[in-house]
Amino acid sequence: MNWNKVKIVIGLLVATYLYVYYSSPGMVVVDANGNIEGFINSIRASIQGKEFWKNQLKEVNSVLEWELGEPQRQAKLNREMNQMFREVDQSMEEMYREYPDMRPSAAERLAEVLRERADQIEQQEVDRYIDKIRLERIAELRNILPLVKASAE
Repeated sequence: MNWNKVKIVIGLLVATYLYVYYSSPGMVVVDANGNIEGFINSIRASIQGKEFWKNQLKEVNSVLEWELGEPQRQAKLNREMNQMFREVDQSMEEMYREYPDMRPSAAERLAEVLRERADQIEQQEVDRYIDKIRLERIAELRNILPLVKASAE
């Protein structure tokens, strides 16, 4: 038997154990049934015990807080975008006053208004879909939370 190979294997096993003991998946890996997703995460739970569940509790709370805060972040972004559009419109009006020949025709303005409305309709559909997914994720996290909390205590 080659002792160098044995030492390498033992070293790799120790390194793997230490990695699994001290690492965190960095995300929620527990589903609504309390099952742990992934082989490595199952090993982590076995080795880390309550610490694994405490980390999962932090992750669930963090993701839940993020998802619940999305409407406020989106509203802020919308306000900033609207302000930017108003500033661009003001700049364009100043340019049109200085160079009236550059002002779009009535037909071009109407076409632009219709394109903007079509974009708004499409964006509303995307927003509804994203919000549906977000609300489903919030419901899932709210189901996971008591399971993780119970295991962390």
